[in-house]
Amino acid sequence: MAQTQEFLSLTDLERKIETDDQDKNGEEQEANQQQHKIVSLLQELLAKQNLLTQDMATQQITINNLSQAVEALQG
Repeated sequence: MAQTQEFLSLTDLERKIETDDQDKNGEEQEANQQQHKIVSLLQELLAKQNLLTQDMATQQITINNLSQAVEALQG
C-alpha cells in the first residue's frame, strides 16, 4: 500500500510539474507575443516618423520658395 501511495505522489508531482511547465510555456508565449507587438509598433512609429520628416522637408522647401517669390516681388 505504501508503494501505491508513493506512486500516486509521484504521479501527482509529475502532473504538477507538467502543469507548471505548461504555465511557463504559456507565459513565454505571451511574452513573445508582447515583444512581437512592441517591435511591430516601433516599426510603425519609425515609418511614421520618416513620413513626418519628409513632410517637414517638403514644407521647408515650400516656405523657401514662397520666401524667394515674396523677395522677388518686393525687389
